[in-house]
Amino acid sequence: MMKQSKYLNNLVDALTILPGIGKKSAQRMAYKLMRSANEKTLNLSEKLSDITTKVASCSICGIYLDLSDTVMQNDQATASFASKKIVMLVRYVLLNHQRMFTLLMQVLIIKVIILYSMEIYLLLMEEVPRR
Repeated sequence: MMKQSKYLNNLVDALTILPGIGKKSAQRMAYKLMRSANEKTLNLSEKLSDITTKVASCSICGIYLDLSDTVMQNDQATASFASKKIVMLVRYVLLNHQRMFTLLMQVLIIKVIILYSMEIYLLLMEEVPRR
């Protein structure tokens, strides 16, 4: 049996934790990293280290933020339960304002169509002679 690097095998095992990455894909990734320039591999290593030390999940809405932003956001939102809900609602509205505006306009247009349809129906009913 041919001897293999335990460090390379450890990297392959570590890469298999990613969703959809099996042993064969992990081996391909590991070999690609081995063939890449040291700067690129070190940059990837640094970015992986950064997400474990500098990124956190917001305890309110669950999004991932820089650690400093999470602390600030959590401090601001701990005032009361109501303020947390308002912050979440405002964020949702800001992120989805265009979609919400479109839906609101569609609802309003449907209401206008229904009202005009009813008026036309009533006018037509007045003009129809009764027997």
